[in-house]
Amino acid sequence: MHKVIFLLLFIATAVQAFGQGFLPQVWNEHSIITFMPGNPAEVWFENDKGQVWEAHLPDKARLISLDYFEGNFYCSKYERQGETKFHNVFMSSDLKSWTKVAFYSIGTDYPGATIRPLGDGYFLVMSQNPRRVGGEWCSFFIGKANESGRIQADTPVDLKLNQWLYRPTTLQDNTQFCQVNEIYTTIPNVVAMDPIYRVGGKLVIGSLRHGALWILDCHSRKITRKLLLNPFIEENKLFTDNIKPQCILGIQPMRDGRLLIATRCKEALSATPMEPQVRSLMDFQNAGIREAAENNEALDRKFYPAIDWWTLDPETGKLDPEGPPMNFPTSLGNLGHEEFKFRFKVDENLTTKPPVMPELGEKTKMTEKAKK
Repeated sequence: MHKVIFLLLFIATAVQAFGQGFLPQVWNEHSIITFMPGNPAEVWFENDKGQVWEAHLPDKARLISLDYFEGNFYCSKYERQGETKFHNVFMSSDLKSWTKVAFYSIGTDYPGATIRPLGDGYFLVMSQNPRRVGGEWCSFFIGKANESGRIQADTPVDLKLNQWLYRPTTLQDNTQFCQVNEIYTTIPNVVAMDPIYRVGGKLVIGSLRHGALWILDCHSRKITRKLLLNPFIEENKLFTDNIKPQCILGIQPMRDGRLLIATRCKEALSATPMEPQVRSLMDFQNAGIREAAENNEALDRKFYPAIDWWTLDPETGKLDPEGPPMNFPTSLGNLGHEEFKFRFKVDENLTTKPPVMPELGEKTKMTEKAKK
């Protein structure tokens, strides 16, 4: 049963995490950087003067993830040597030359891991597959690169859950493994695959569907805050109820260090889902059930189209309601959660459109001044 749930979540979240509906952004001192997933992937810069640059990543950097941290760009990709897979991390200061700075051995497991730099050679590693770290079973851990660049597990990440996530168990062949708590079955999958947000010295991870966020401090390398944005589901039911509408529609970092968050309205989150719903792999494979469920989602958006806006201060964990952004859609309309997207322009206004080069002026590739 757990494998069925994992597969359904993989299908549901892969499009969101890596699809075009998500445009990750990060601010530096004088510009905003937008990562554009695709093949080839692109990085766009817009500075305070309204100038726009684009840079295409080289083939070596065909991305699993893109990141900008402490003045450098990071990307990662999978490589295989025989039966062993490696998650390789590359760094670049100019988006032209890339240096391999770390790697994590995945073994023969799939699908691997998401890796983000934390500074001083440490990395956050988030996997869908549990492993033993420091005597504990975990899916998320802090790793440190040794002299050869191999990321070695250091300490588990404590998600501050009310109950245990994994506990040791012995299989019939006496193999030591772990059992996942049935109320948290979906956590390793959705959290490892959903977008990661970097703001200041913090990483914000979580599950957009369930409305759960964790704030990790890059310096202490510990979770400092846990926030549950869906007020209608308790934690012990939050991660087992996958027929509720997606709670968080989108997140982007703000220039002042806060996060802007868009969620479904309270009426949508509290409503009883209409039947039928896709609850199993068999349901997903049934075209009739799947079509009816999609129609129900469309009706749900029609009945409860409103969007609620919030700001989150990662330093304090304070979540405040925010008025609707100016010159921006106030409701979902016909858009599904996977189609709803927004990003900041350098003037701090929101737009639903991806960045484009100005119609006038020379189309210039990224130069050093784009980073300043």
